[in-house]
Amino acid sequence: MKKYHLVRAALSLALITQYACVHRPARVASQATTVAGAEERLNIQTTSFEEIGHSGILMFHLGMGEHVRKGGSASYKEMPYATDWNLLFLDTRTNTHHLLGDHKMLIHGVYTGEGNGTADSAVPPYIFYRITAEDHDTDKLFTDKDPVSLFFTDREGYHMRRASPAGGHVIGWTYIAASGKVFMTVQQDSNHDLVFDEDDEVATYAIRPETDSIPYEVFPAAVKDSLKTRYARDWRRLKK
Repeated sequence: MKKYHLVRAALSLALITQYACVHRPARVASQATTVAGAEERLNIQTTSFEEIGHSGILMFHLGMGEHVRKGGSASYKEMPYATDWNLLFLDTRTNTHHLLGDHKMLIHGVYTGEGNGTADSAVPPYIFYRITAEDHDTDKLFTDKDPVSLFFTDREGYHMRRASPAGGHVIGWTYIAASGKVFMTVQQDSNHDLVFDEDDEVATYAIRPETDSIPYEVFPAAVKDSLKTRYARDWRRLKK
């Protein structure tokens, strides 16, 4: 009798395993069909583009629309106003193209250094980008609570690199042609409260893209300590 029950249990386990194996692909296929259906409702929007200098390289700003059926709901999040989710570069001489990057990002601005009477000698050999690429507060969204970083590429949109320190919010920046350096004012979440506000330190960083792999802080700790000492001496509140 014991042997009978063992054989029956083994047969039942085999049938359960076989049933699971047979039905699992159907569930995966159903999920894939749902994703494919959502993608079919998307429409790519290359509403604006510009030539990089006189290089023959075109830079397309990528937007994305979604056709939502009446009474239905959107499958994708709306992009914030005046932002791009990526850039598409096209070499008109060879008809080759490539994206700026393959990671999730929100592009707030692109700077090529041209226009407004800029002399050719002052145009940087790079393209700079203001990008949100870090979910600082871990809410799975890119919002104005997340830091904006500075990135750069060559003049054809290749070799994307970070210019600003990771985790820092770039308030302002400028490229100095005479030294080939980029200077930035960067706010760090120095009190670790996941918010960038007036309670956080703003430091100055620099990077020379041609030779530096990471940015460095311009003013060392000794200089900052001396500034704090001078401020405390001159502006401490007097006790009545």
